[in-house]
Amino acid sequence: MPAHYDALFRRLFENPEVSADFASNYLPAEYQEKIDFKSAAIDRDSYMDDVLRRNYTDLLYLYLLYDHKSSPDKWVSIQLLRYIMLIYKKELEKKHPPTILPEVVPVVFYHGKKEWTHSLQSADSIDALHRAHVPHFEPLLFDLNRIDDKRLLGSVQTVVGLLSLKYIKHRFTEELVSYLLKELHRLPRESTFLQEFYVTLIRFKAEEDLQTFRQMAREMNYRDMEEDIMTREQRLLKEGRNAWLQEGRGEGRIEALQDSLKRLIKKKFGLDTEESVKINQIKEPAKLEAALDEILSAETKQQVLEKLGL
Repeated sequence: MPAHYDALFRRLFENPEVSADFASNYLPAEYQEKIDFKSAAIDRDSYMDDVLRRNYTDLLYLYLLYDHKSSPDKWVSIQLLRYIMLIYKKELEKKHPPTILPEVVPVVFYHGKKEWTHSLQSADSIDALHRAHVPHFEPLLFDLNRIDDKRLLGSVQTVVGLLSLKYIKHRFTEELVSYLLKELHRLPRESTFLQEFYVTLIRFKAEEDLQTFRQMAREMNYRDMEEDIMTREQRLLKEGRNAWLQEGRGEGRIEALQDSLKRLIKKKFGLDTEESVKINQIKEPAKLEAALDEILSAETKQQVLEKLGL
């Protein structure tokens, strides 16, 4: 899964309350009476990219292993099997290893647009003459596309988080943005997940989608959200500008400054081919740096281009 959506997923499930809330609502019924969901804790010794949680109780000690996919993956069970073996390796290397290994419950979140048709049974991915000696294991599949939004269960943060993961890759129509804004506004303004959502939105959605989001926030009178996303956008632009400007100085290449400027203009205002060609013709570092400075406060693209003499 792309790193930016991975970060959003992590931000949601790094909260033990969300992890336990999800498990208490969606794990099979036979687990419900055997797990003390209030004892959920983050495993800080995680050695993988996916989010790992543990639950403790006198009746059952197990791991919940969360993975997530934005497109169907026929090898997901094999990937999870490797993670499970790493968990067991860590258990057996403890000073006082267990007499019997705990259960690992793997859960695959899927929020891609294509239908998931691959088998989840690991044995189906192995060409064997005798299936008795190959791993037989099948993770739970949580397909967000197959669950009606109104039937999502859990706390406000859990439900809003799942809805955000479900829809952030969709094209932002006014109807969809209105729906997302109403749900996101249910979260506290200081929510770390909400801030991560803004970052993902700014960095990886098209400028057209970002404009729709800001416009709808304004029209729906969610001034706090409009202000927060604009503040976050300015901060990211400044960080990007400083990083790319330093890169240009360090390498001593005009091309680095040109590329930095084109990326920032394209992100904030959009950039056509003719304008890109004209920027490539600017060879004076002072002009390029002035334009990079201007983009932070500019309200129009022309204000930036004027610094280049265009």
